[in-house]
Amino acid sequence: MVPAAVLRDLPGVGAGVLVNWRDGQPDHAVFQDARAQAHAAAFWDALVGQQDRHATNFRYDRQYRRLALIDHAFSFARPGDLCHEALFLRWRRSEHGTALQASEKEALERLLESDDLMGLRRFIASDRADALEDRAQSMLNRKVLPMPGTF
Repeated sequence: MVPAAVLRDLPGVGAGVLVNWRDGQPDHAVFQDARAQAHAAAFWDALVGQQDRHATNFRYDRQYRRLALIDHAFSFARPGDLCHEALFLRWRRSEHGTALQASEKEALERLLESDDLMGLRRFIASDRADALEDRAQSMLNRKVLPMPGTF
């Protein structure tokens, strides 16, 4: 669901990210055609503290019924950070889908059992990693998705 990205530092060009292309377009049919994927997107965005999942930074391929989330620049929010939009999380909550599914609880448990958040601590700032860990623990303890903007 999330395109693969590779950090690169190219001589003469500088640092950047190479991201796998995703077919499709922003299409709200995803909420009817691929509900399970939209539910998973809400979980993902809640977990990583996505602050800007708006109506154009996802792709839905109707032909293959495949959702891809793009533009994670405003992920790994910290408490007090501004939430611009949380499209999938708001949708799932509006559908009374706040309770975590068994697979989501298991994913949170695996993340929290890892010494380094499954390797993420090496790639994100320590305050953002701490916020991710706290958010995952809170979600697991409460067994529900957080309110949009609750970082």
